[in-house]
Amino acid sequence: LGKEPRSRLGFIDATTLYQRAKEVLDQLNIELELEAVVARLTVAQRQLLEIAKSLQENPQILIMDEPTAALQRNEIDTLFSLIKRIKHQGKRVIFISHRLEEVFEIADRITVLRNGEAVLTVSSEQITKDRLIEAIIGRRLEKFFPPKAKKKGKELIRIEDLTRSQNIRNVNLVLREGEMLGIAGLEGQGQHSLLRTLFGADLSAERKGEVKLKGRSINLAHPKYTVRVGFGFVSDDRHTEGLVLNLSVEDNISLPGLYKRARLGFIKSRIEKETVEKGIKALSIKAPSGNSPVKYLSGGNQQKVVLAKWLAADTDVFIFDEPTRGVDIGTRAEIYRIMRDLANEGKAIIISSRDLDEVIGMSDRIAVIHKGKIIKEFESGELSQEETLDLITRVPREEKEKQLKKNTGR
Repeated sequence: LGKEPRSRLGFIDATTLYQRAKEVLDQLNIELELEAVVARLTVAQRQLLEIAKSLQENPQILIMDEPTAALQRNEIDTLFSLIKRIKHQGKRVIFISHRLEEVFEIADRITVLRNGEAVLTVSSEQITKDRLIEAIIGRRLEKFFPPKAKKKGKELIRIEDLTRSQNIRNVNLVLREGEMLGIAGLEGQGQHSLLRTLFGADLSAERKGEVKLKGRSINLAHPKYTVRVGFGFVSDDRHTEGLVLNLSVEDNISLPGLYKRARLGFIKSRIEKETVEKGIKALSIKAPSGNSPVKYLSGGNQQKVVLAKWLAADTDVFIFDEPTRGVDIGTRAEIYRIMRDLANEGKAIIISSRDLDEVIGMSDRIAVIHKGKIIKEFESGELSQEETLDLITRVPREEKEKQLKKNTGR
C-alpha cells in the first residue's frame, strides 16, 4: 500500500503488483489468496500478512511486537526460519513477546522492561526461565499456578454425542461445579470449534447431539441463547469477538448482562455504575476511568475487561479459548488466580490453550482431542507433562506411519 508499481502513464501496473506480492509470500512460505479481502482472513493470516508487508521494505532493523500471538506451530517455525535468515544477513531484530519459550528459542540477548524501565539485560544462555519470570514480575516466583480444587460439586454440564461437520465428532463430556476441564491437542484438532460450538458461536454447520445444563437441554443455535442460561466465552480474538474497542470500559462490562438488570426496558444508571465499579475493583483493571475507550488499554487489562463483563452477567459456565494470549507474565498469574477463584465459587470452566503448561497447570481434568474426537480423559496429576505431550502427538504420529507404510507398500 502506497508503493504500487505504476506504468509510464501513472496507472497501477496490476501484473507487476501481483507478481511482487506473490514473490514475497512465496519467499515467506505463506499461503494466501492474493485477491482475498483482508477483513475475511483469519487472525493468523492477517498476522502473517502484516509480517510480509513489513519485510518487503528490506529493513535494517525489524521490530516485531507479539508476532506469534495468533500463529500455529508450523507458522511459527516458518517465521523463526525467516528471522534467522535476516540475522545472517547482518540485520537486527527486536522481538517482543510474552511467550518465554519462544524468547529463549530465537533471542541472543534478553532485555526485561518493568514499569517502563530496563531492569535486566542478559545473554539468553545465562538465565533460566524461572529467574526471567522473577525479573519480569519483580518478586520471587513461588507457585505460578494456584492450588487446584480438592472437592467438586454436582454435575453441571453434560455433553452427549456432540457432532458438527468433521470438526467435532461424537464428543461426550461431563463438567461439574467448581471444576476446570482442559481440552488439549495439537493445533487444528477441533478444540476451538468445540468451544465455539458450546457457546453457540459457530453458526456455519449443522450440529447433532445434545448439551444439558443442570439436566435441561440448551439451545446452541446462537450466543443469545447460551448467554441467557449462564454461558460466557473468552475468545482467542478479543479485539474482534471479545470487545467493542471504540466503546468505554463501562459499556463493554455492562453489555452481556443488561437484559438482567433492565426493568421495563429502562436501565438504572446507579445499578450499572455499581456493577461496573465492582468488576473493575475485583479484577484490578487499570484504566484512566470507566469512561476510557477500551482500545487504549494494555492487552492484559483488555482481557480483564472481557472477564469482568461475564462476571457482571452472573455467568455460571466460563469457556476460555487461549485465556492468556498476548498478556504479560504478571497479568497471566492474575488471570490464573481469577479463574481459580471462579472455580472455587462453584463456576464450571472449560479451557483450551496451545500452551500445554497452562492446560496442565490449571486443569482439574484433561480431555485430549484428535480430529474432533476425545481420545482420552484423565485427572490432573495422573500423567506427567512428558506423558501428556506423548499422548497428544502419538496418535497423529502413528497415523502418519501407517499412511507412509501404505504409500510405500510395506
